[in-house]
Amino acid sequence: MTISINPHPQIMCDTIAERDSIPARTGIRVFCRETDSNFIFDGTWKAASGGAQGPPGADSTVPGPPGPPGADSVVPGPPGAGGADGYTPIKGVDYFDGAPGSPGPPGADGADSVVPGPPGADGAQGIQGIQGPPGPSGQPIGLTVLANDTTAVALATNFNVKLTVTAARTLTTTVPPAGTRCAVVVLTSGTTSRVITFGSGFKPVGTLATGTTSGRVFVVNFISDGTNLYEAGRTAAMVA
Repeated sequence: MTISINPHPQIMCDTIAERDSIPARTGIRVFCRETDSNFIFDGTWKAASGGAQGPPGADSTVPGPPGPPGADSVVPGPPGAGGADGYTPIKGVDYFDGAPGSPGPPGADGADSVVPGPPGADGAQGIQGIQGPPGPSGQPIGLTVLANDTTAVALATNFNVKLTVTAARTLTTTVPPAGTRCAVVVLTSGTTSRVITFGSGFKPVGTLATGTTSGRVFVVNFISDGTNLYEAGRTAAMVA
């Protein structure tokens, strides 16, 4: 588009669209090369009278405003070229660690050791038990031989006694502590049967008849309850 004011204000347009974009001004002559005609704008467009159309003006050196950006392409571009090979590790240069690899399968069981391990520590000492009450005094072992026809056998002192009877007798005794075992050994003499009675301190099964055979032995056993000596058994006549 070319603008001239000599001898009258006039505008030379290159296209009809350019011509139509000019605001209406009275007395301004507008020409359009595209139609090869000239017009005058006097409130409305109409053919102008007058001289012949002048030569076209020079092109404008003022660039128009930039157009709007085009829409993004929906067609994917060609694949890029392959990347270059990575760096070869250089001694003394640190690199980033790669991602950890997958765990390998479990290894086989190792062989049993043939070297014995060190001995274990000694265990703690156990709690010492409580001492029990003292036991009864031990019973003296022995046999006291009494004089013939002794009647007081005193088993509280002599736990086991032996005597020879030549006539009927009644024996008495003192009583030892409870649990004490005692024995009376009776030796016969002669062929006349003698009757032995167990009196004070004894709890016998019954009397003892010595029989008519000389040189025989009877053993009568007793156990004490602390008050009496109870008969715990007797033997038959045995050879002395």
